[in-house]
Amino acid sequence: MNIEAFKHKLLSAEEANARFKLSEYINAYSPENDRLPVEFLLIEGDVDVAGLSTDDVSDYAPYLIIDGNLKVSGAIEIFSAEGGLDGLMVTGDLHANTLTMGDTYIVVLGSMQIDAYLHTPEPDYESGELYVRGPCQIPFIVQEADNPELNLPNLSSRAWVTPENTLHTWPAKFFGGSKKNYVDDIAGLVAHIDADMRKPPEEQSHFDWWKHLGFNPKRYGPSEKLHRAAWLHGAQTEIDEPPFGCSLAQLKSIEICDMPLVRFPAVVLGSASLEELNLDNCFTNTQEFPDLSGLQQLRRLRLCGNVDKSGQHAPAQPETVRRFLQMPFVALDFLELDYWHASADGKWARRALCAEDLQGIGQHQHLRGVAFYNNGLTDLPDDFFDLKELRFLRLIENISPKLKKKIKQKFPCAKIVL
Repeated sequence: MNIEAFKHKLLSAEEANARFKLSEYINAYSPENDRLPVEFLLIEGDVDVAGLSTDDVSDYAPYLIIDGNLKVSGAIEIFSAEGGLDGLMVTGDLHANTLTMGDTYIVVLGSMQIDAYLHTPEPDYESGELYVRGPCQIPFIVQEADNPELNLPNLSSRAWVTPENTLHTWPAKFFGGSKKNYVDDIAGLVAHIDADMRKPPEEQSHFDWWKHLGFNPKRYGPSEKLHRAAWLHGAQTEIDEPPFGCSLAQLKSIEICDMPLVRFPAVVLGSASLEELNLDNCFTNTQEFPDLSGLQQLRRLRLCGNVDKSGQHAPAQPETVRRFLQMPFVALDFLELDYWHASADGKWARRALCAEDLQGIGQHQHLRGVAFYNNGLTDLPDDFFDLKELRFLRLIENISPKLKKKIKQKFPCAKIVL
C-alpha cells in the first residue's frame, strides 16, 4: 500500500479519540488503561489496494484510521512489535482475502468479509483485540494463542481452530519448530481443513461421534421439551412408576435417573416414537425386567449401573446387561454401558461386568457406536467383532495391549478411544 497515493493527514490522540471514539471500542484505549497511541494517520475516503502491511504505515504513525471502506485483494498483515502498527480502524466495510494480526487493535464499524482465513500466530501476545460491529464472514479462523481477543458478535464461520480444540491434532507437516508447536504453513493447513470438512460428516477427522450418537435429551429446545423429551431425576425412593406429566404421542427421548424401580414404567413401553432411553441408577436386584424390543424406533440406549448410595436397595447384577442385549432391537445404533464395576459398598456386593455378560451383542448389526467405561471389563466376547457397521468405540476399561491391537485391526474405519 502506497500511503502517498491517498489523501492523508496526522491526528493527535485527542483529535482521533474525539472524532472516532476509539476508547468506546477498544478496552486498552479506555481512560483507565490510557494506551492511546500518540499519533494517528487518517485516510479519508475508500481505499482499494493489493495488500496492507505494518511496514506500509509504521513510518507515518503507529495507528491507521480509514474513514471509509477498505478493500484488499490480497493480505492484511499487522503487528505492533518492534515499532510496528498498533492498530487499524475502518469506519465502513472491510473486505480482504486474508487477515493476519498480532498484538494489535483493529476496529471495523461496518461489515467484515475475509475470503480465506483469519490467523493470529504465535507467540502468545499479551494484548490485541479485533472488534467488528457489523456482520462478519470469516470461513476459517486459526488462533494459536488466547490473544488477540476476538470480539465478533455477528460472526459467520465454518471453523474456528484454537489450541483448546483441534489445532495441534492436524498433520505435523503444517507446523514448524523443533516441537512442531506453531503453524508454519497457514495456507496449507486451511486448505487441508477445508478439504476435510467437505468430506461426508462421518469421514471428517474431527467429526464428533460422541455428540452425534450419544444419549442427549437436552438436544431438544425448551419449546420442544414436552413433546420431544422427558427426564426425571428423583430421590433415592423406590416407586412403582415415575409420574410422567407429558403426552407420549411424540416423545422421542426419556431419561430416568436416581429412581430405583420395582416395575418398569409401562408408559415408556407404550412410546412408539421413542428414539433415546437413558436408564441411570434405576436398576435393583428385585426388579422385573421389561421387554423393550417393542420400541421399534429406539436408536440410543444407555444402561448405567450406578449403585444406590443410600444402601437401601441391592444393586442389579451384571446379568442385567445380558438380558437387555438378548432383546432384538431393530434400530439400535448406539449403546452405552457404564459403572457396572464391582462393588462392596455397605451390605451389598456385586462382581464386575465381564465378556460373558456382553454375549449376544453381535446380533445388533446396526450398532455404529458403543461406549463402555468404568465397568471393570478385561475382555470382549467374540461376537463383538461381528459388528461390521461400528464407526465409534469408546472403551475405557482394563483391557490388555493385545486386545487393544486386535480392536484397531478389526475396526480400521472406526474412531477409537481407548
